Amino acid sequence: MAVLLVAMVLVWKLRSYDKVNADIAAAQGELETARTSAEGLGAALLAQAKAEHQLELAQSQVGYFRARFRNLPFDLNSDGARNATWIRYMNEYYSEFGLAARSQLIAAADETGVLVNTTVKVEAPPQNPEDVVSPPSGYLKPIAGGTITLEVTGPLPNILRFFERINQAQILMLIGNVKLEGTAPTIKATTTVTPYLVTSGPSAQLAAPAAAPAGAPAEGGAPGEGTPPPAEQ
Repeated sequence: MAVLLVAMVLVWKLRSYDKVNADIAAAQGELETARTSAEGLGAALLAQAKAEHQLELAQSQVGYFRARFRNLPFDLNSDGARNATWIRYMNEYYSEFGLAARSQLIAAADETGVLVNTTVKVEAPPQNPEDVVSPPSGYLKPIAGGTITLEVTGPLPNILRFFERINQAQILMLIGNVKLEGTAPTIKATTTVTPYLVTSGPSAQLAAPAAAPAGAPAEGGAPGEGTPPPAEQ
């Protein structure tokens, strides 16, 4: 009988030890998991803070561009609002945007004493109100092919002032690389210009923070050299 009791005690102790060991192993596993999480917590919090800062910066930049440059309001929340947006879209693409872009280039040329040679052609707008979609990039490129080929002729100081004047235009324009030809005092500068139409209104979208569009000076000396995201029309 005593031997049986001793055996039972031993079995109970062994089971107790197994449970203790299992609890210890589980606790160690939880500790390792917690340690791993804690080690990555600082980096995760820093990444979150950076993302929030980038989002805030992108929103403030977009707000500035919408207030500063020509924009197209989008409201697609009802049939009436969608129809009004479509009419605005039609007006911009059929008559207003192309004329405004050309007039600003000509005005800049007149003010700086240079000659400009370019052709401005605007894409066709959506054919129906149901086809109107606010671009996820936040920008539209109404010009056919996206860019204008621009030739500017005059003295170099005047050409530089011309590009500075474009930076003050009411239409957001990105200037490409500039090719210079000829000899002083009169030279020809050839470049590309990408005019953007900023979207605004309750249905305007911005998919993610992106490089902010530059104002307009030529590449290489431009403040804010990020290229605006391509618009999807």
